[in-house]
Amino acid sequence: MSNDWFDPLNWIPGVPVPGDSVIIDTIIPNSTEVNGNSTAFLLSLIVGDTNEGILDIVNGGVVSDFLAQIGTNIGSSGTVTVNGPGSQWNNAAVLELGGFGTGNLNILDGGAVNTANFTMGLTAGSLGMLMMDNGLLNINSQWLIGFDGTGDVIIDNGSQVNSNTTTVAYTANAVGVIDVQGPGSQWINSGDLILGKGGFGDLCICDGGMVSNLNAILGAEIGSTGGVGVEGDGSQWHNQGDLYIGLLSDGSLSIFFGGLVTSQSAVIAAGASSVSIADVNGENSLWSNNGSLTVGGSGNGSLFISGGGTVSNQQGIIAADAGSVGAVIVNGEGSLWNNTSLTVGQNSAGFLSIQDGGLVNVMQKTVLGNGPALLEIVANGVLQTNQLVGNSLFIATHFDGGVLRANGNNEQFISGFLPGQLFVSCQGLTIDSNGFNIGTDNVFDGCGGLTKIGAGQLTIGGQQTYTGPTSVNQGILRIDGSLPGAVDVLPGARLQGTGSVGSAIIGGNIAPGNSIGTFSVLGNYLQLPGSIYELEINAAGQSDLISIGGAASITGAEVLLLRSPGVYSAGTRYTILTALGGVTGTYNSLNAHLPFLDFILAYDSQHVYLDILRNGLRFSSTALTVNQFNTAEGVESLGGGNPVFDAISNLSSLQFAPQAFDSLSGEIHVSTLGAFMEESRYLRYAALNRLQQAFSGLKGVQVDTNQKVQKLSGLSWWGQGFGAWGKLEGNGNAAQTDRRTRGFFLGADTTSVLPFRLGMIGGISNSDIKVYARNSWVSSDNYDLGVYAGSHLAWFNLRGGAAYTWHDIHTHRNIVFPGFSNSVKSNSNGNTAQLFGELGYPLTMNNIEAEPFIGGSYVNVETRRFFESGSPAALNGRGQENLFYSTLGLRETSNLLVNDRISIAQRLMLGWQHANHHLDPQTLMAFNSGSNPFTIYGSPIARNSVLIDAGLLLQPPETDHLQLKLSYIAQWASNVQDNGLSGTLIYRMS
Repeated sequence: MSNDWFDPLNWIPGVPVPGDSVIIDTIIPNSTEVNGNSTAFLLSLIVGDTNEGILDIVNGGVVSDFLAQIGTNIGSSGTVTVNGPGSQWNNAAVLELGGFGTGNLNILDGGAVNTANFTMGLTAGSLGMLMMDNGLLNINSQWLIGFDGTGDVIIDNGSQVNSNTTTVAYTANAVGVIDVQGPGSQWINSGDLILGKGGFGDLCICDGGMVSNLNAILGAEIGSTGGVGVEGDGSQWHNQGDLYIGLLSDGSLSIFFGGLVTSQSAVIAAGASSVSIADVNGENSLWSNNGSLTVGGSGNGSLFISGGGTVSNQQGIIAADAGSVGAVIVNGEGSLWNNTSLTVGQNSAGFLSIQDGGLVNVMQKTVLGNGPALLEIVANGVLQTNQLVGNSLFIATHFDGGVLRANGNNEQFISGFLPGQLFVSCQGLTIDSNGFNIGTDNVFDGCGGLTKIGAGQLTIGGQQTYTGPTSVNQGILRIDGSLPGAVDVLPGARLQGTGSVGSAIIGGNIAPGNSIGTFSVLGNYLQLPGSIYELEINAAGQSDLISIGGAASITGAEVLLLRSPGVYSAGTRYTILTALGGVTGTYNSLNAHLPFLDFILAYDSQHVYLDILRNGLRFSSTALTVNQFNTAEGVESLGGGNPVFDAISNLSSLQFAPQAFDSLSGEIHVSTLGAFMEESRYLRYAALNRLQQAFSGLKGVQVDTNQKVQKLSGLSWWGQGFGAWGKLEGNGNAAQTDRRTRGFFLGADTTSVLPFRLGMIGGISNSDIKVYARNSWVSSDNYDLGVYAGSHLAWFNLRGGAAYTWHDIHTHRNIVFPGFSNSVKSNSNGNTAQLFGELGYPLTMNNIEAEPFIGGSYVNVETRRFFESGSPAALNGRGQENLFYSTLGLRETSNLLVNDRISIAQRLMLGWQHANHHLDPQTLMAFNSGSNPFTIYGSPIARNSVLIDAGLLLQPPETDHLQLKLSYIAQWASNVQDNGLSGTLIYRMS
């Protein structure tokens, strides 16, 4: 016989045809081969019925059947090999590998097997073995590996298995073993995977193999065992659903040497009878859970993380249900367990041990639950969490060389623990604030001590009972309770609070209180060179204090003075350190002086004091101007205890003093005198211009060249509205004064007493005066009354008058400089009196009338005594200024337009004004609180200036009773500029 499937001599009665059932069985081992492009179609196929059967499907051969058995009966042995690209074995219903005997299936070098259901090791004592080497296996329905016998699967060298649901070791007698190994080797199981349903199931993923499934159960039923090992870089097990390591029985998971496991939620020892374990070991070994991880659901679960392995999950739970036991050990540098939240001993016995540099990271709370629960952090193990919470009587912690590290701000970083539940062994506990502000008032107990590291602040309250030392290596330790032992503060670290310690060695900073307060040292106190006492004081006489029950030794330490905002008074003494056992040594000189105050340390046998003394630098020595000097002398005369004196003495820099004296000077009161002096000309020239116009030979615009100068007769009424704006520039002593004025005059005159024309003038105006550089402004309502007279005598025009103005003055000042901010105001009265006169020589040339003139005026401005209110810096004073003005000028009038509808003439006055006497207004001031008087000067008045009055005169042609004049009025000088507009309406009654 040959091994050719299609050789008739091989078959009884002949070559199988579609629909036949075929049994390949021979006493003498020989293989049957489907070769080449041949295809065999069968109803059923048995390879190894009672003896040994061999079937090779090679070189693209294809066998298709409905049912197939390999190793059917006891003692039989069957082997099917599908080898080579295109070689296929297709089973439409069921493929059994090892029914009662032994079945072998080899899928090699691109061969493929497709089946609906696949069972391996059907009965007790049977064996089904699947060997894949670069082969493909597709299982559309169910895969049973070791139903009641043994199933053995090797997926190697890039082979791929696609299956639906898989059960390994179905009954208690069953054994199922799967190895997925080598890069590219994959098992994609779209449904659930059960390892050890009733018997022993084991899955090994190694050397770059990959397995993926939905949910996975290891040790499903009581008495079963399921285990998975994922070993080596690139080896991966992906659970798209949940992972149960020990459902009702025992399960195990090991992830070694860079293996990767992913799952949604996971439970170790879910059932009460389960004793299960997970072990993650080795650098880059990772178990990543998108959901929760429970160690000890209802059974006994353990998790070991070591050698740099990592486990990550959301909620972590140790010992979830009553009666469960859960234990997690994280051991070794680089070993890491990441949690969003963590509960140890939720409802039963839970244990968490972090050892030898291992790290447990909890983003939110770490809770020791209903317990009993034990947290152990030893030998540089680290728990990093937002809060550590004790939740019952049945919990304990053991710290022995471990680290608690914060990952967020939390004033109750450690909370809920009763005395005795926080035990610190002799290797102590390190608390790392890690840049955050954290705190606790729970009590630590034991023989060990605490070490504070990391930036940020740790606050400890409560009456602590641990007996070891406390070391502040970094950041801030705030003690608001009591520590019985010694505290050592290293350079760069800081100790503060209102609590007490047994003794203290300060190499860094100490800052009593949490603002101003007292820190107590029951025993001895040593402050080392380079250390700093951060001393806070306030203006009310309160200060920090270090209160020492023993002796104080100070060797080369510094005092850093921190002044709270306020005004400090010379003569104040603060007690900053007391020591019942005496004070030896001194602090280095205090370098915290103000320009006008000295802060001096003083000592006696048991105390250290801080004294404030007024130094010998006079306020006026900082002045840059006369006004500043005089104001400074006035402030100096107030003496200590006066708010203004104390405010100046508290200036932090000499550069602020000139600004302060300018703000205090009240300069605007003086500059107002100058402004009123300048504004006096509006009334003066309103009257003089009216007289000049009344005696004008042009009589408005009704002019011919032969007309002589003549006097108008009868009563005339006139009114003038005006508005002007200008400034008196500063001179380096006084600042610039800006002003705006608006108002009107009303006048009447007549020639009833020839040859004179007599008149009266009255007016109302408002002046806004501002000195922006001094934050000051004045509003004044002004009321005018005057008389004027004029005549033409011989060849000259003579004009003159007298006027009086009442000023209702409202002043506001903002007094602002560092450490002082007040507003003051005053209401006062003033007056302006003036006499004025002009002599003009009229000339008429054709259509032009000109008049050279010379004038003079005497002006006296006075402000009655004012009293400011609203501030200790309020001033009082009164001012007076008088000047004589002389003026030389020319007036000119000529027609511009004369027709039957309107007549228009232009009028121009140009003058040179000269002021005699002193030009800087001055006032004698004093502070209301009782200073010596001092003189302040205002913005200077112009000595020489140009006066301009240019405009148009309009008159209807049918009458000379009504005239309208529109003018631009100005005064120009080097330090004075004034511009304005006026409109004058004149009505002559006869």
